[in-house]
Amino acid sequence: RPLRMKAADLQEEVMRFRDRFYSWPSILRRIKKHHIAKIPEFIVWNAMWGKNNYDVIPGVDIDRWLEHLKAINA
Repeated sequence: RPLRMKAADLQEEVMRFRDRFYSWPSILRRIKKHHIAKIPEFIVWNAMWGKNNYDVIPGVDIDRWLEHLKAINA
């Protein structure tokens, strides 16, 4: 657990980082580092890993989870 950082803040930062990392501009910037033959595979892997767990698991309410984290660290 990082010093001087609450669990909810850490979770929000991880979510923001993941959204930026798997954004199309970021994917296109990183794609330049791959051999031309590997580009389709690269795109498939990024598309698969780009979904957040809370987007694909039924019943997960990320806003409620963040509120819980904020409440326990208040």
